[in-house]
Amino acid sequence: MVLALALTWGALTQPAQASFWQGRFRSPPPRPPKDATSRGDDFCAIAPLATTDTGTNWVWSTQPTLVWQGVATQVHVYSVGSRQPVWQQSITAQQQIANLDTVGKSPVYQVQVSEPLQPGATYEMWVFYGDFSPNIVRFWVMDAPERDRIAAELQQLEAAIAPGDITSEAVTTQRANYFAGQQLWSEFWQELRSLSALSGRDWNQFQSNTIGSVCPLINTAGFFSSSHSTTTADGKPYRDHSFTLDQAQSLEIEVQNPSFGTQISILRSPTDPTSTEPAELIQTWTSSEGKLTEAITLSQPGNYLIRVQAATAQDRGEYQLLLMPRW
Repeated sequence: MVLALALTWGALTQPAQASFWQGRFRSPPPRPPKDATSRGDDFCAIAPLATTDTGTNWVWSTQPTLVWQGVATQVHVYSVGSRQPVWQQSITAQQQIANLDTVGKSPVYQVQVSEPLQPGATYEMWVFYGDFSPNIVRFWVMDAPERDRIAAELQQLEAAIAPGDITSEAVTTQRANYFAGQQLWSEFWQELRSLSALSGRDWNQFQSNTIGSVCPLINTAGFFSSSHSTTTADGKPYRDHSFTLDQAQSLEIEVQNPSFGTQISILRSPTDPTSTEPAELIQTWTSSEGKLTEAITLSQPGNYLIRVQAATAQDRGEYQLLLMPRW
């Protein structure tokens, strides 16, 4: 069951727009890794990004594009097992992607490795901020046969574009769609940045929404067991997941619960953290078993809760919750 509602706290607004990805690309958008956590230390790897089927961070280019969200002072690339970086770069405002909307205004950086890496080899991206421990992302460079296959398919793709439709934007869009279909997100971002340079604000907003999908406010799994401690008065188990907004924000909520129905609620916590007043209910949705997707716009900053509640007192099982900012 999929509903599309847009609500502003205290007042209704127009229905939510269709998914930001629709009308742009035929291939599905990137997804956050299942083993990732919600935004905490303000670091989120965007590219390379693990594929949904293998969980492997593949790159096609031997000089890949690296993209992440979160403050940084240095980025190094190491061959796995080596203590000597094969490439490194200091991070300044020059590497920051400008004109993006992000929750908390956390910066997004993009750099391209200038030292050619070896096909078939495994590397690690180490992102440093001052004296803190680095954030590490492992990735694999495709071997020569796979790289040749991709190159041949790109040539076929570009050759299939009608002569009257050949423009820089059309070719780049086709390449970006192809890389998305292959889940080669490093190469996808390289093409997307070119589109932004060609078309300006429209593609900048698209980038912001794509980052919101990869780096959600909440990315967590929950489980209802027979000994679950938090239940409603009539015995239905529930869990609360908190988040904070520093400005008005549109959000997309996604809950996957394949084995039982759920009730999803948005609540606003009291402004005074010492208050004994209950959280204020903003909106509730219900779903039978399967996937639920909702959209809501909260017009006031503050502390909020998403409550995931089982439909009956007997329901047990796991669910996956994503809360993604939208612009």
